[in-house]
Amino acid sequence: MKNIQILPSKEDKEIFIKNNFDEIAKNYDKFNDLFTFGMHRAWKKTLINMLHVEDAKNAIDLCCGSGDLAILMGNPNLNKDLQIVACDFSEGMLAVMEKRIRKSNIWNRIEIRKENVLSLPSWYNNKFDIATVGYGVRNVKDRIQFFKEVYRILNDKGRFGILEVGTIEPKWIRPFAHFFMKHIIPLIGYILQGKKHKMYDYLPASALEFPPPETIINELESVGFKNIHYKRLFFGASIIYIAYK
Repeated sequence: MKNIQILPSKEDKEIFIKNNFDEIAKNYDKFNDLFTFGMHRAWKKTLINMLHVEDAKNAIDLCCGSGDLAILMGNPNLNKDLQIVACDFSEGMLAVMEKRIRKSNIWNRIEIRKENVLSLPSWYNNKFDIATVGYGVRNVKDRIQFFKEVYRILNDKGRFGILEVGTIEPKWIRPFAHFFMKHIIPLIGYILQGKKHKMYDYLPASALEFPPPETIINELESVGFKNIHYKRLFFGASIIYIAYK
């Protein structure tokens, strides 16, 4: 599998991501559970715990997908007064999220919005105590622009939490991990979807192309973030980044 044949061009990336996430939205949560063996749920809880939402007034979950991080932040045992915005540009993913929270006790504290995270509204300026993104950084067409937008919408004491794919360590594990990503992950997606779908090729390919922590930290620093640290999860298969404005 050659990643260059699977990954969209920068010019085509937004429409590729939106259209294909719309198509797989109903199966996406099951897909994540299967290929991570459910571990992504624990990793998301770890991210939220590291952000200390108990002293925040408002938060935003960017590229929210089906809403895992927003829902975790909405847990009344953490902060029953926290107001949350959850935004994505995939209508299919937002519909799944709305269905998940409609009958919950947190639906009135989560505002679901269709937004492009590269051009967020001006009235978000300096608004949020917390911003999160789970496995969405690699799907934006311009990481620097995305990080600039996040920096703009955070207040002076705001913090930014990222959960994203990482680089497997030690190196001797990589051949096994890469085989799993290139061959098993797409197969899981095909079975769930009932047919071959290009998104299940894109997801592992984009993970393999994602840069190491040093690059992400440099990019965050370049837009103004400070005190950046990260935590590797499951041999580095995923990484949590915490950055402060």
